[in-house]
Amino acid sequence: MSLKAINSLLISVYNKNLLLPYLDILKNYNGKIVSTGGTSNFLNENGISVIEIDTLTNYPALLDGRVKTLHPAIMGAILMRRDNENDKKEAIKYNLPEIDAVLVDLYPFVDTVKNSTDEDEIIEKIDIGGITLIRAAAKNFKDVLVAADSRDYQHFFECIKNGYSIEDDRRLFATHAFATAMMYDAAIFNWFSLPYMGKENDLSDENIVKPLRYGENPHQQAFYLNDGSMRYEKHNGKDLSYNNYLDIDSAWLLVSELPKPACVIVKHTNPCGAAIGNRPAEAFEKALAGDPVSAYGGIFAFNTPIDDDTIDKLNSLFFEVLIVPSFSEGQIEKLSIKKNRILLSISDTKPNNWLWRSVLGGSLVQQRDDYIPDPSEWEWIVKNDKFNNKLEEDMAMGVTIAKYLKSNAIAIVKDKQLLGMGCGQPSRVDATKLAIDKAKTYGHNLNGAILASDGFFPFADSVDLAYNNGIIAVVEPGGSIHDKDIISFCQKNDIILSFTKIRNFKH
Repeated sequence: MSLKAINSLLISVYNKNLLLPYLDILKNYNGKIVSTGGTSNFLNENGISVIEIDTLTNYPALLDGRVKTLHPAIMGAILMRRDNENDKKEAIKYNLPEIDAVLVDLYPFVDTVKNSTDEDEIIEKIDIGGITLIRAAAKNFKDVLVAADSRDYQHFFECIKNGYSIEDDRRLFATHAFATAMMYDAAIFNWFSLPYMGKENDLSDENIVKPLRYGENPHQQAFYLNDGSMRYEKHNGKDLSYNNYLDIDSAWLLVSELPKPACVIVKHTNPCGAAIGNRPAEAFEKALAGDPVSAYGGIFAFNTPIDDDTIDKLNSLFFEVLIVPSFSEGQIEKLSIKKNRILLSISDTKPNNWLWRSVLGGSLVQQRDDYIPDPSEWEWIVKNDKFNNKLEEDMAMGVTIAKYLKSNAIAIVKDKQLLGMGCGQPSRVDATKLAIDKAKTYGHNLNGAILASDGFFPFADSVDLAYNNGIIAVVEPGGSIHDKDIISFCQKNDIILSFTKIRNFKH
């Protein structure tokens, strides 16, 4: 375990009140304290001796305070590697001090954006020196202790009181420091990007970077940056989590693509229930009947406002999130009987055109899959007297649902209701078996149903399974070298077959 003595400390903070609980520790600190402008005045007023930073740089604060700490003497004092012989020689040659700990907060950019529309005022709250100090100290964590988040102050000052730090602490604080820097930069990026999204004057609370409780799992850190493409209002419930955002994205985008009124139920980003009805309550009942077990604790989304009948049905269930376009007077109170139940209203959704995904060595960027099924553009291979407009609508609905299921994906639909789905399987026949088994588990009659696939069938085995279970129509992209076998099987068994010519994989 690497121990490092803390013989010198640099403090430069905007919010001086955060130092109040630790003034006694600073008064009893035996090392050197280097400070800037307002912070040094605050410390002096509280009986703490400091070294003014300009005595190290031989420069006063310049450009109305824009330049204070950006100087080789300060950067060198922080970045110097204590075990590097060349660094030590240069430190002697250029009379560089050593700074062993750095406590810095940043100008309140986010708060300024929330409370002001004055562009000059906002720009002046873009911290340059502070963010550089944080990055420098975090980069040299092997030798320097850094605190950039007030939640780290207590632990940081315990190290100051003890006069030393351990490497595990320095690495942990550096991690938090880089997270702070990332959030800060993202907030600045967000503000600068607003005019290009047609939201120049939209500086509401949602357009900021927010730390989340954790990521997909409790040991993972996570953040949310609202880019302005989805306008939502939370009316009840706990803070949205990383997984909530993923599920909400999937549920709302899918239900928005279905005819009205529709209800979609999502679990772990996969739709496990989906239906179109004459009324919201009917759509809800049909969606829930698709897979009532998986719906437990799920995300419910409607593409129309709901009525009291639907609310009564919802209140009999445990669910995590409810999404609707809007709530009527009194509905929020009726649905808020459970304090953690998240209620969202979403409007003016304009999904991003580009999707980003981190991978080893970099990032992947692709256009969003915005394909909307249009049966008039499909290649109809086999039609028979069972074909009608209702069946065509079921096929389009099945393609839409399959687009939101993890590949390999199969959706079985009948009478505008998702009866069974199979997803995330290594083979398409496994996904087909899973979809059929799920439908049968909940007593659904597959006679007259359609089957939609997000990718082509490499062999006729899946279509054979569908036929033997009463399914009368299959829709898939086509494009397999074995398409002729699929076509031959459907012709022989009088199965309606259509090729969309569009693949909708979702890995």
